[in-house]
Amino acid sequence: MNDRIDVVLVYEIPQRQKITLNNLKARYISLLNEIRTPKWMQLPREIVVGHGTINEIANACKKLGLHDSVVVVMDDLTRKIAGDNVCEILADAGYDFSAFVTDSITREQIENVKARAEEVGASFIVGVGGGTVIDLAKVSSAQIGIP
Repeated sequence: MNDRIDVVLVYEIPQRQKITLNNLKARYISLLNEIRTPKWMQLPREIVVGHGTINEIANACKKLGLHDSVVVVMDDLTRKIAGDNVCEILADAGYDFSAFVTDSITREQIENVKARAEEVGASFIVGVGGGTVIDLAKVSSAQIGIP
């Protein structure tokens, strides 16, 4: 069994914080400790491909047994392209939604999504967009234990 852990470390340093090797080592060790314990995440088992599939979002949520309130995570671009449409489709299907627009995935943004989900009583989180948006939605939902 291979115990090697590959890590890509992206670390935002506040402008006023002095960068020292000890600071970076401490942060790296903290991140390693976080990933040593396996984290489970359930992913959908079905993929819908084709023209107009965005219109199936409510049906997909219902098929997965998702109900009640949802936080829809998106960025400015995906909001214009698809995010507003997803919110409208979910609302028409009876879901209460709260839109969360982001520009990055940071610890602060993760905490903000989690706080929004708890504030509105969300039973699940949907990410509309590319990797950053999807990752923000996945990490936030996993940390608070909702789909």
